[in-house]
Amino acid sequence: MTLEIFLAIGDKYKEISSLKRFVIAPAVEQINTNTDFNIDISFRKCKRENTGYS
Repeated sequence: MTLEIFLAIGDKYKEISSLKRFVIAPAVEQINTNTDFNIDISFRKCKRENTGYS
C-alpha cells in the first residue's frame, strides 16, 4: 500500500516534498499549537519490499 492510497490523496501531490510542505508541516504546527501534544517528525528513506499489495 502506498502512502497516496493510505492517505486517500490520489495524484494531488506528485512529489513527497509538496506533501510535507503543504499538508504535514501545517498539521504538525496546528497540533503543537492547539493541543498538549508536541509532535516532532523526521523522514527516512526505506527500500521497497514486495508486501503483496497491488
